[in-house]
Amino acid sequence: MRKTRSLEQWRNIIEEQQASDLTLTEFCQQHALSKTSFYAARSKLNASSGSFVRAKVTKHVDVIEP
Repeated sequence: MRKTRSLEQWRNIIEEQQASDLTLTEFCQQHALSKTSFYAARSKLNASSGSFVRAKVTKHVDVIEP
């Protein structure tokens, strides 16, 4: 059965895949997702967001200038 997801749901799914250590194929298999749907949603989100890319800060480093 086909499941319709909102762009916000796809955004969360894509972020979850990027944060995982799984390949796209493994992630889609484990979450019962179509790779075609995943790629289509990612493309649509990239097109709608313009040229900006969402980034996640993983570590803060203090810079000490001499």
